[in-house]
Amino acid sequence: MDELCAAVRDNALSLPVVYFTEWVDRWLMGNLVPGPGAVVGRRFQATALTPEQALAWADQCGTQFAEQGWLAARLREAAACQVTAVEQYTVVVIRETLGPSVSDDEIAATLNSVPPWLVFDD
Repeated sequence: MDELCAAVRDNALSLPVVYFTEWVDRWLMGNLVPGPGAVVGRRFQATALTPEQALAWADQCGTQFAEQGWLAARLREAAACQVTAVEQYTVVVIRETLGPSVSDDEIAATLNSVPPWLVFDD
C-alpha cells in the first residue's frame, strides 16, 4: 500500500493521472480521510471510489469546519473529471499523517517571527 501511494504522489503529473490535488491540514480530518473502504499501510491510508461514491461521500462530509468543506470540494472536483477516453475511472484518496493536530495557540506563537526557511541569503 505504501509503495503504491508513494508512486501515485511521485508521478502525479504523469498520465494516466488526470486530476491531482494535495494539501496540508493541521487539524482533525482523521475520521473523514481517506474514506470508506480504506486500506491502511505503515505510512499511508488510501481508498478507491467510483465517481458516484466520491460524490456521495462529499455530501456526507459535513459543514461544521472549513476542512470538511475543503475535502468535499476536492471529492466533487475529482468526480467531475470528464475522462471521455474511458468508460470508467477511479477516484483515489490518499492520506499521510505527518503528526498530531496543531492548536491555535501553537500557530499564533509562530506568527511573531519569520521562519528560517523563508530567510534567503543574497
